[in-house]
Amino acid sequence: MLSLSHWLAQGAIGLAVSGALGGVACLVGSIDRRGLAAGVCVGTAVYVGVGWRGFLCLATFFVIGTLATRVGRVDKAPHGARTVRHVLANGAVPAGCALAALLFPNHVEALSGAFAGALAAATADTLSSEIGQVYGGAPYLLTTLRRVPVGENGGVTVVGTGAGLAGAAVLAIVAVSLGVANSMAAVVVAGAVGNVADSALGATLERRGVMSNAGVNVACTVAGAVAAGLLTVAALAR
Repeated sequence: MLSLSHWLAQGAIGLAVSGALGGVACLVGSIDRRGLAAGVCVGTAVYVGVGWRGFLCLATFFVIGTLATRVGRVDKAPHGARTVRHVLANGAVPAGCALAALLFPNHVEALSGAFAGALAAATADTLSSEIGQVYGGAPYLLTTLRRVPVGENGGVTVVGTGAGLAGAAVLAIVAVSLGVANSMAAVVVAGAVGNVADSALGATLERRGVMSNAGVNVACTVAGAVAAGLLTVAALAR
């Protein structure tokens, strides 16, 4: 078992790296101060739980999401800086999976896979929303397949869905290349599952005011984590 000093050092490194990257994001207006604090907590937890490789996966999601949001701002009203709610809605589940991988080393493969799956789901959801709203045309409501206004909760487009799958694939490539996950297919499928879950909940519970957007985003990452974790366990059992 590694010593306490090792984990303290990991925490210090994670805190420093997360703070530096978050500080830059705050300066360029991608995140507000409270969001920065939440992001530092998420980044530190990830660094401690799954190391620098997992942190690079988290950074990949952040960069892709930020670029997608900025592309969207060219043709639609700005969202403003990401808040603590945005950060935790997308980052709490991956951080939890990362810490679980540390606490339960006998299940590290499944939990690391779940971590990657949660990030893939968040990536797919972000890209499908941002790209789909700008380039996807009139969306269809997932539950009825009827056309709805752009930006409607639960609305999906072919372009947005394709962009989401592409984002999940990029995250999967990074995660598998770094050894964080052992199945690229599991991570991509997890991204798709999370994205569908987000759209389904958006078309039903969020439209009725039962769930908030943040709650739907959390559910999206949970679905991705569960899907990737189960698929990883199934692959290991062969």
